[in-house]
Amino acid sequence: MRRKKVSKPYVFCGGIPGEHLKEIKKTWRKVRKLADISDVRLHGLRHFFASFSLKKGVDLYTVSKFLEHKNIATTTRYAHLELVHLKKATNIVAEMFK
Repeated sequence: MRRKKVSKPYVFCGGIPGEHLKEIKKTWRKVRKLADISDVRLHGLRHFFASFSLKKGVDLYTVSKFLEHKNIATTTRYAHLELVHLKKATNIVAEMFK
C-alpha cells in the first residue's frame, strides 16, 4: 500500500486553497457521520492526544506548549498518570540517591 502524497500541511483544508479551516464544527460533524464515529468529540481527541503523549514519555511542558495552554496546570488535567508510571518515576528518583 502506498501513501498518498500530501500537498497541504492541514488535516482539514479550508475552502480557500492553502488555508486551514476557520470553523471546524460543521466539517467535524460530516467527518464523524462518514466515519460512523458519532460519539467521538474534538475535545476527546485533544484529551486522548495529551494523555497518550504523556504516557509515551513526552514531557508535560512540551505537551502543554503543543496544546497552547497558558498554564501548565491546565495540562495536568489531561495527565491520567497510572500507578505504573508513578512507580517508574519513583524508581528513577530513588536510583539518583543510591
